[in-house]
Amino acid sequence: MHLTRRGAAVALALALVACGARSGLHEGGDPPELLSRDGVRGRSECVTDRDCDADACHGVRCDLGVCLPPRPVVCDDHDPCTADACDPATGACRATRLALDLDRDGVPGPIAGKKPGEPGSCGDDCDDASARAFPGNVELCDGVDNDCNGVVDDEARFVPAPGEAPRLVSDPSLALASAGGLAFGDTSTGYISAYSAQLALGDTKLVVRELSATGGADGPPVAINETAGDAFGGPVVWTGDRYGVAWSDRRDGNYEIYFNTLAPDGHKTGPDVRVTSAPDFSLSPTLVWNGSTFHLVWQDRRSGSFELYGRQLSLDGALLGDEVVLPSAGGAESPWLAGSSSGLALIDRIGDSQDSAIELRRLGAGFVQEGPTLLLADHGRFEAPYVVKNGERYVALWVQKDPHRVFGAVLGPSGALEVPATELSPPGTQSRGPIALPLGDRLVLLYSRQSADGYELYSQPLTGALVADGAEAQLTSSPGDDFAAAMTFGAAGDVGVLFNGRLPDAGGGLKSAVYFSRLVCAAGK
Repeated sequence: MHLTRRGAAVALALALVACGARSGLHEGGDPPELLSRDGVRGRSECVTDRDCDADACHGVRCDLGVCLPPRPVVCDDHDPCTADACDPATGACRATRLALDLDRDGVPGPIAGKKPGEPGSCGDDCDDASARAFPGNVELCDGVDNDCNGVVDDEARFVPAPGEAPRLVSDPSLALASAGGLAFGDTSTGYISAYSAQLALGDTKLVVRELSATGGADGPPVAINETAGDAFGGPVVWTGDRYGVAWSDRRDGNYEIYFNTLAPDGHKTGPDVRVTSAPDFSLSPTLVWNGSTFHLVWQDRRSGSFELYGRQLSLDGALLGDEVVLPSAGGAESPWLAGSSSGLALIDRIGDSQDSAIELRRLGAGFVQEGPTLLLADHGRFEAPYVVKNGERYVALWVQKDPHRVFGAVLGPSGALEVPATELSPPGTQSRGPIALPLGDRLVLLYSRQSADGYELYSQPLTGALVADGAEAQLTSSPGDDFAAAMTFGAAGDVGVLFNGRLPDAGGGLKSAVYFSRLVCAAGK
C-alpha cells in the first residue's frame, strides 16, 4: 500500500501509542523523528494535545508533531449580569450570576453601586435580606416594603405594644451592661441582640443573645470575645442568611477592631477576623451590609488624633483590599454609616467637646467620596451623630447641647441639602440620643426626653420633610435614664428597640442594664 507523507506520520504516531508511549516524548531518550507539514524531517514537539503544556482554555493543538499557536476559548454569553470564565480542565464556559439572592425569594438584589431595577443593576429586589420584599408582592402591615414601592407599611402607624413592659435582656448579676446592636433575621430565628457585659473591672465581654420574635430570651448569652480584656461595640446587621458583627477589643493590650459572622442562632461561624493592627486606640465601629459586601468604619488614633478609617469584607468575612482613610477637617469621632447597594452616607463629629461640628458625606464603591462634605452644624457643642437611608434620601440626626436638643436634616438624591438643620424635639425640653426607623415616605424618630425621674424614651412619627406627623408616644416610665441604641423591623410589623435602662444595684442605687421593647403596627393599607 502506498502511503502519503501525512499518512506515514500518522501511522508512526499510532505505532508509538500502540507500543505504550503516553506522550510525544520517547521514553527511552530523544523524541522520534516525524515529517512536519512541509515535509521536513525533524524531532517532534508532541503527539497529543496534552503534550503542548497548556490547559483546555488556551486551545493549543498538536498537529504533525508541532504545537500550533493557541486559539483561546472565549467565554462571553453577552449577559452583563454574569461573570464568564473557562474551566481549564474541560474547556467549557461557566457563567456565574453577579447579583445575589440571599433571601431566596426568587428575585436577586442589585449589584453594588446600583439601585434596584435600574439599567445594569441585575436585580430588582429592594431588600434582599427579606423574602417578604420583592416587586409585585402584596403590601402587608408587617414592617417590610413588600411591593418595593419605596414605602414601608403604607399609611401605617407604630405605637407601643399594649400591655407589654420592657424586657430585661442582660443578666441582672452583671456589674454593668451597655447596649450595642440589634438585627432581625426572620420569624423562625427572631432577633440577635449585642451588648457589652461587665463581669468585673477590666473584664467586659461582648455578648450576643438570641431573642424571640416578641423579644423573649430564646437562648443564653454567648460571649463573642473569649479572650481576656475589655470589648465594646457590637453593631449587628443581617444579610439574608447570616449576621455580621463588629467590635473593639483589647485582647492584645491595645483596642483593635474585630469582625465575625454569626449563624442565625448567634454562634460564630469561624475565628475572629482582626481588622486593625495599629498603634493606640481603634474604637466605635459602625457596620453596613450593602447587598454584596460588608462596609466597616471606625475611629482610629494611630496618628495622634482621631481619624476615620474604612474597610470592606466579603460575605464570608474575608478582608477585601486595604484600609481607606476618610479625611475630615480634623479630630473626627463618633462615626455612623448608613446605606444600601446604591451608595453610603457617613456622619461624624469633628472638633472637641467645646467647639465641634457635624459633617455628612456620601460615599461610593471603595469608600470613594461623592460630592462635597456638608457641615450640618458648626461651632457648637454637639454629640450623637446618626444617619439613616430613607428611600432615596438620607436623614441625619444629632444633638446640640446647652440645653440638649435633637436636630435633623435631609440630604436629597442629588446630594443637595433638601431640609437644613431643624429642631425636632419639643421646645423647652432636654432631649438626647436620637435614632430613626425609615419608612420611605416618612420615618419614626426615637429619642429620650428628660422627666422628673430621668430620661424616658419617646417616639415621634415624622414626614419625609421632618414635620411631625401625629402625636409623640412615651415608651418607658421608670427611675433612671433610658437611651435607645438600636431599632429594627421585626415580625408582623413589629419594631424591636434595644435600649440602655437602669436596674437596682446591691448598694441601693441604679446600674446600667440592657432592655428590649416593641412597637406594633396599628394600621395598614
